[in-house]
Amino acid sequence: MSQPHTRKYAAFISYSHSDEKIAKWLQRKLESYKLPIEIQNEFDNSRYLRPIFRDRSDLNGGILTEELHSHLENSKFLILLCSPKSAQSAWVSKEVQTFIEWGRLQYIIPFVVDGEINSNNENECLPLYLRQYVAQYPDRELLCIDIRESGKERAYIRVVSRILGLEFDELWHRHLRDKQRKRIALVSSILVIGILFYWFCTPISLKVSISDTPSQLPAMKNANIQIGNISYNINNADTTILRILPGYWRLRHTAISFNATYYYPIDTMISIGCMPKQNLHLDVYRDKTFAIFAGEIIDEEYQPIDSVKIMIEGVEMGVSDNNGHFYIELPLNEQDTHKSIQIFKSGYKTLCREDECPGRNIIYKLSKVQ
Repeated sequence: MSQPHTRKYAAFISYSHSDEKIAKWLQRKLESYKLPIEIQNEFDNSRYLRPIFRDRSDLNGGILTEELHSHLENSKFLILLCSPKSAQSAWVSKEVQTFIEWGRLQYIIPFVVDGEINSNNENECLPLYLRQYVAQYPDRELLCIDIRESGKERAYIRVVSRILGLEFDELWHRHLRDKQRKRIALVSSILVIGILFYWFCTPISLKVSISDTPSQLPAMKNANIQIGNISYNINNADTTILRILPGYWRLRHTAISFNATYYYPIDTMISIGCMPKQNLHLDVYRDKTFAIFAGEIIDEEYQPIDSVKIMIEGVEMGVSDNNGHFYIELPLNEQDTHKSIQIFKSGYKTLCREDECPGRNIIYKLSKVQ
């Protein structure tokens, strides 16, 4: 018989076919158990408690007695799933008998899943040979692990503590810490996935509203606004543009520009935020096309006249300088396409006329009073 440290399997699960579901669960749980670092060298530096042999699934073809003996011999522990069905199984009883006859009683772990111990009726859960052996040697009775009393998780950790030879409480607290870490890791992963999904898959609704100060001036012409690489033509200054941006534009700086006749251009960068709906207000301003009223005042001999008073819509706005020049800049609320102009100076006939759009090179000619 091979020595314990050379055995291939950490444990051999013996069970009735009717208990196959719980046997598969226990095998999966045991093989996924991560060993404490301080005892990994006792298991050939393995990080996990594996392999665990389960006779009904791990044998190819029919189960041969020689092969079964080989797997039993190469297993350090025998985990016995106890139930009324396994108690009636001659095969399970034979596996237990073989292990005991090898002098390895202390390496048998009874794992009760159903029935009663030593009831000696149809509800009996211990196999026949084990009952007979304990009846003959009462002082060698095995300590059973009852899944119904401990619960599935605690029961499986009790099996681990038997196999590893460590205190149950120590392993149970370690198990709870591991579950907490896994839970935190799972929640963190879900959170990260949710953030990434939101960040890249949820589009951004960018609403750009444009407003202009009311005036009596002509509407804007050839107006357009460009957001990123897309240009939009607009018809008036009170416009709202809706642009759907891909999610990965979040926190990106995006160029936005505005151009229109009679308006100052805008060329700037905006920062896209994180929210799915974002509003941007863009104020546009008139240029000085209709603001500047400038020119020269001359007499009939084309000589400049200084100190000539200039009235616009009945309000004195300025006087000409020594060279006859004048320059008046009108505020937006006084700008219009037509202005009533009065030009007067003592000794000259007053000039009154309706001028179209004010400009920069207007010439007024005054006649002297006869």
